[in-house]
Amino acid sequence: MSKTFSKQNTLPHLPVAHFQEACDRYLRVVKPLVSSEQYEKTVVAVRKFISDGTAPELHRKLVERSKVKDNWLEEWWDTAAYYQVRAPVIIETNPGLVSEDVPSLKSIPSSRVQTWRAAQMVHSAMHFLKEIQNNTLEPDHNSCMSQYARLFGVCRIPAENQDRLINYLGQPNGLPTKHFLSEFQPCNPKHIVVISKGHFFSVNALSDSSEVISVDGIESQLLKIVQITQNLQHAGNGSIGILTASDRDFWTKAREALILSSPLNKESLETIQKALFVVVLDEDSPQPQNIVRFLIAGDARSRFHDKHMMIIFKNGKSGLTFEHGATD
Repeated sequence: MSKTFSKQNTLPHLPVAHFQEACDRYLRVVKPLVSSEQYEKTVVAVRKFISDGTAPELHRKLVERSKVKDNWLEEWWDTAAYYQVRAPVIIETNPGLVSEDVPSLKSIPSSRVQTWRAAQMVHSAMHFLKEIQNNTLEPDHNSCMSQYARLFGVCRIPAENQDRLINYLGQPNGLPTKHFLSEFQPCNPKHIVVISKGHFFSVNALSDSSEVISVDGIESQLLKIVQITQNLQHAGNGSIGILTASDRDFWTKAREALILSSPLNKESLETIQKALFVVVLDEDSPQPQNIVRFLIAGDARSRFHDKHMMIIFKNGKSGLTFEHGATD
């Protein structure tokens, strides 16, 4: 079997489209979105952009940049489209993916449907993580595998002007390139964070020796959390999660205030940040046609939008939502 990152150095660089091709494509995209008058003005502007030498000169500079960058666009795109954006990440950037139903779920008692499904997903994810760490995951055909280094143990950190991206697992063995924005603070995390009714819990998904914990072992921890929270009020607006759905500058200031106000706050935030990912045991039971809406715009008090999240609903439906800048 080929090693996960064995083809990285053989991949072609991201090509630069010829400026005429790019301009033609731009006009085709714009046409149905504007009025006839606006479109004619756009055509005139594009023609001037080409004829006055601006387009050829910019194209020349992009070609030169592409010679020294594997991906000439990545740095600009990740920075401008994600980490410098001050709008909330919820809906604006973070996408949602719906998981397929599992036929065997029908045989599970209703009281365990959610925890059983969550345990299965976590257990599978841990085996996937081990393949990445052991460099045994078969590489996608002619595709860059570098983003697999940012699937686990990463967290977006709000900051003034531009957010940060911290990777708590470190650079994977065999990956020859380093993501320009990733800050590596390897600490070998073995836990996930579970959110239930707005309350946050740390759950071990790997043993002390970094072995994958069994499905039963994971579910037993989840059942304890459900047992604890069923007698608790929802955390409500006191949940830290709701802040991750707010404007990035507001979240930056709020996070700093929380850290300064209490050592326990700082420790709790670091536990969340360092988690391999977040699992949400959601109180809702959406129908199939509504799952995406609940994934990307569900109860923000039971989310942590700066992390990749598995969301499992009461009825066993499930999906993912993830911090888009880390894995575009």
